[in-house]
Amino acid sequence: MGRSKPAWQSENINKALKATISWRYDEIKLEEIENNALLEDIRNAAKSFRQALLLKKATDYAYKKEVSVEAVKKITDQAILGKIAKMGLAHSEVYSIAACKLTDQTLLTAVVLHSINIEAPNIAIKKITVQENLKEIVMNTTKYDYAVVALENITDQYFIAEVAISHSIPLYRSTAINLLTDQTTLADVVMKSNDPTVFLRAIERLANPQPILIEIAKTGRSWLYELAIEKIADQSILREIAYGSDNYHGGWRSRVAAIRGLTDLTVLEDLANNDSDKDISREADKRINLLEWINKSYKNDGDT
Repeated sequence: MGRSKPAWQSENINKALKATISWRYDEIKLEEIENNALLEDIRNAAKSFRQALLLKKATDYAYKKEVSVEAVKKITDQAILGKIAKMGLAHSEVYSIAACKLTDQTLLTAVVLHSINIEAPNIAIKKITVQENLKEIVMNTTKYDYAVVALENITDQYFIAEVAISHSIPLYRSTAINLLTDQTTLADVVMKSNDPTVFLRAIERLANPQPILIEIAKTGRSWLYELAIEKIADQSILREIAYGSDNYHGGWRSRVAAIRGLTDLTVLEDLANNDSDKDISREADKRINLLEWINKSYKNDGDT
């Protein structure tokens, strides 16, 4: 008589499953069942048992490093690999291998945001390509290095502008503004930003910032309208603002900002000597002294 086939090869699912469960701690036998069982449900059960066994070997310090490394190399289940990559109590090489084998973008994102080891996130962040996942990282990570990588791979200029305008972390805002190239979006940042660093950098990146600076000076649409006025190049407009023209927003503070941008000594001397507001006179006098010091320093440098 021929040798009877093992119970896990039975077409009776209960009999086959009972036999498979009896081998749940034997990796070699589980692999055999996974590859050769007649019923798909039994093959899947053996696979689940085997992957769970490999997970234990990969993450339990009771096993030698070589055993753990070999175990994680055999794991194919993305969810288990994602779980390993977020852990903090295994050999460091195990985390790295798990992250390298991960392809699922959601799981990779979770590794970047929630891992308690440093090896896996450093690998995972470089593998994320889906735009929404990259945006999720920017908005939720406190790790600047990961946020930079994500920002550099985001193509949505509007989203980058929103980061520059409203992200709660200043360093992220200043990083985002350096990645903006779209002129309309940059203009929007100038109008909406309350961060002086971002505001000034956006102005620098505009091909022609003067029209928007003048608009801000007239309407006060930006909280940073004083900085906008200081950056206006047209001396005739600065002169109007310095004299308190009703065409421009801001009153005394706008006048001071305009004085800080003026180079016309005749206008400054008139304000210093004749303005009825003594504070304006003092600001004009300070500006004159500064310009004279600059001119003197420049002349001295030229003589040496």
